[in-house]
Amino acid sequence: MSFTLLLLMTTALMFWTGWLWSRRKFYSLYTKLPGPLGLPLIGICGKMMNTERFLKTLEEISVVYKSPCTTWLGTDCIVYISDPETVEKIFQSSVCTNKGHPYDFLTTVIGEGLFTSKSPRWNAHRRMLNPAFGRKIIETFIPIFNKESNVLIRKLSEIDNKTKDLYVILKKCVLEAACQTTLGQKMDFQDDGSKEIINAYTCVLETVIGRILSPWIHPDALYSVTSSCKLQQKAKNILNDFIGNVRQHV
Repeated sequence: MSFTLLLLMTTALMFWTGWLWSRRKFYSLYTKLPGPLGLPLIGICGKMMNTERFLKTLEEISVVYKSPCTTWLGTDCIVYISDPETVEKIFQSSVCTNKGHPYDFLTTVIGEGLFTSKSPRWNAHRRMLNPAFGRKIIETFIPIFNKESNVLIRKLSEIDNKTKDLYVILKKCVLEAACQTTLGQKMDFQDDGSKEIINAYTCVLETVIGRILSPWIHPDALYSVTSSCKLQQKAKNILNDFIGNVRQHV
């Protein structure tokens, strides 16, 4: 083994050891929580790569391990919480406002808004939007909620003994209500209206989740050459054009 190669390996080992040492407090806290360890470098990504298995895997973890518990997605430690008491503490916390880096993948698609921004920008924008969530304003949306609830009931009653994906029906219901209350635009998603928009939304959601569950395409340089990136960009353009057209008619 040449001296240069040995020097490079020694230097890399020193940097790696230093990085682990800088995170010693984090690892000390991590070991106090239960949870599946997974495989080196990939964690439990092997089980969660299939988006259809994602929620099922989380459910299995919550049955075996008491909340809160931890696991690993790639080199990221994930804390999984399913009990309402802990969730309430997090929502009421003034320090748990920043999102994890997987949200960056969503930011590249929808931009930095209330859902994806971090402190202190999130805090300032949240205070500005508080009046929009006032009781009187929310009450004006009740007719829309009632109408779309009746549409949902109608669609569910049409299932009978057929096999149907309830997630698709519920997703259309939520998106319809969201578009009418925020954009003032009726889309008729439940009756297959604006199918291109719902397909673009589904594509964005699936490609973002797929990227989160695939650590090897986290770097932008690697993701940019994948077919998933091309599909995501096409869907992003469709949604941007739709929102742009709605703005012109407001």
